[in-house]
Amino acid sequence: MKKIEKDNAFLIIYIKEQHYALPADQVGQIAPLPMFSPAEEYPAHVLGLIDWRGKVIPLIDLSQCLGRDPHQISSRDKIVILQWQNNCLAIVAEAVEDMCYYEEEIKELPLLQEQSMLPPIVKALIRHKGELIFLLELNLLMDKLVENITNQVKNKPQNWTIEEQKVLTERAFLLSQDFTYKENQDHEHVGVVVRISKELFWFNLNHVQEFLSQAEIVPIPCTPEHVMGVTNLRGQIITVFDLRPFLGLERKKNHQNKLVLIASTEFLGALHIDAIMDLVTIKKEELLPVPTALSTVASEYARGHIPFRNKFMATVLDIEGIFQREELVVYEEI
Repeated sequence: MKKIEKDNAFLIIYIKEQHYALPADQVGQIAPLPMFSPAEEYPAHVLGLIDWRGKVIPLIDLSQCLGRDPHQISSRDKIVILQWQNNCLAIVAEAVEDMCYYEEEIKELPLLQEQSMLPPIVKALIRHKGELIFLLELNLLMDKLVENITNQVKNKPQNWTIEEQKVLTERAFLLSQDFTYKENQDHEHVGVVVRISKELFWFNLNHVQEFLSQAEIVPIPCTPEHVMGVTNLRGQIITVFDLRPFLGLERKKNHQNKLVLIASTEFLGALHIDAIMDLVTIKKEELLPVPTALSTVASEYARGHIPFRNKFMATVLDIEGIFQREELVVYEEI
């Protein structure tokens, strides 16, 4: 029996009615399926290539690596980007379900005539919520990927709808951005322009940890109007805030829950937005004065205006200042 150290965490994913576990410390990012470039010259288990923060990495059909039928790709799928040693790749999953810590022993794999009955990339079994889950070994997965597999069936090209193409392309753009780069040598600030209701706002990427699309928000009774509820991000419960009351904007029903995860040394929360427009670099001297028509709270945290795409204006928000408001601090851990 092999003992798992207490601090080890595992990410549980779901593929073809089976759960698998991945070492959480080797997960670089979890994101919705983006548009990817087909790679016909690669083995069948390589669905294509994606751009992750300026680095081209393969997108893997884990189902075929496990000796199963090809996974039928859907725009609702998730990808898990894995990093270990000098390797980096992304795998497709139908769902990312949980983040778990284990102290119990892992059961050894069953053998038949002294040989494992499961693919070699399955290292062991763990028990989670009464179910046995296959623990994947990433080094063995990499060995599997470089094999010259000839008996696989290549997935058919996807016939995305126009709307799906738009969504997947937006996801691919966001995935390609390196959000660790904040300010260049010319003291230009890199930020993101988002749309909230019918207004555009810019804020610095220093405070952005992640973008989430199609997030599930669970409402909380008896909370202020700026608290939309909570969302579960890889096992961590995060409060979702709506800035519309602070910005003097009308709050409308929106079934597409797009979130921006805001993180600092003192705060972790998510902002509900309607759309991510673009990344924009600005200099302080380029800021235009704040219009007097803004609401009191909005003007308190507006640092100026910037032109956007030559015909729109975006308000530069002091996100750090907003999240220091007493109302948000009080309900930070609802």
